[in-house]
Amino acid sequence: MAKNNLTKEDKKVMWNLFWRSNLIMGSNNPVVMGGHGVLFTVAPYLEEFYKDDEAEKVAAFDRHSVYYNTNPYTGAIVWALIYIMEKKRSLNKTAVSGESIQNMKIALMGPLAAIGDTLFQGSIGIIIAAMVMGMAQEGNFLAPIIYLGLFLILFAGGKWLFLRITYVKGEEFVTELLQTDMFDRMEEVISIAGLMMMGCLTATTIRFNFNWVINFGGVETDFQTAFLDALLPGLLPLVILFTCFGLLNKKVTPTKLIYGIMVVCIIFAYLGIV
Repeated sequence: MAKNNLTKEDKKVMWNLFWRSNLIMGSNNPVVMGGHGVLFTVAPYLEEFYKDDEAEKVAAFDRHSVYYNTNPYTGAIVWALIYIMEKKRSLNKTAVSGESIQNMKIALMGPLAAIGDTLFQGSIGIIIAAMVMGMAQEGNFLAPIIYLGLFLILFAGGKWLFLRITYVKGEEFVTELLQTDMFDRMEEVISIAGLMMMGCLTATTIRFNFNWVINFGGVETDFQTAFLDALLPGLLPLVILFTCFGLLNKKVTPTKLIYGIMVVCIIFAYLGIV
């Protein structure tokens, strides 16, 4: 389906799928995870497609109320494909089987979860947080508002983009996404930006200053300013970051790490080191 051939009805379908799918995570439970939310997203169209075939309607409802768990943003690809495939099946049962629809959902569940978690929570979310963290530390009341605004715009915008492209291009877009390096290129660019932001955060938010003043021939010299910062500004925050990261990799729990940092800081402060 070409972009220019989208009808008013097509746009209405996309908006309905988009808005109804926003409630998917609200129905999560240990038994079917987001399965009931998936059914809620597509239920009006299953009712429409199979209004004259009660048995097929029941089977379709069963198909989309089983266990399902993927990223809610890239998952928009699945909601669009469900609509497309169920519509085809309602017109010709031999063209698309119920099993193929379920297999499509299962096949995409894992890859889309990996892509979505990496792209949204693992990269974009961190970048947004880094952008407003400095404002929050200064007590700027706009920080949480800006964070939520950017979060909603970028995450909802990404979800809408995946839904629209899939609705227009169908299975072709899924093949392009999973079998080419398109996602790898996207991930690389966003990861570089995310790492840059994390580096800035490390240097500006981790504060550890030595109080050592060294006396050379009657001249007092600040150890941190004259040596550490001269060697590499932000060296201590970087060392602390990688030390914590190394301890986490050695299976030290975050709780123990936090308490450990508190104890070390108290001891250093008592000794006048910091």
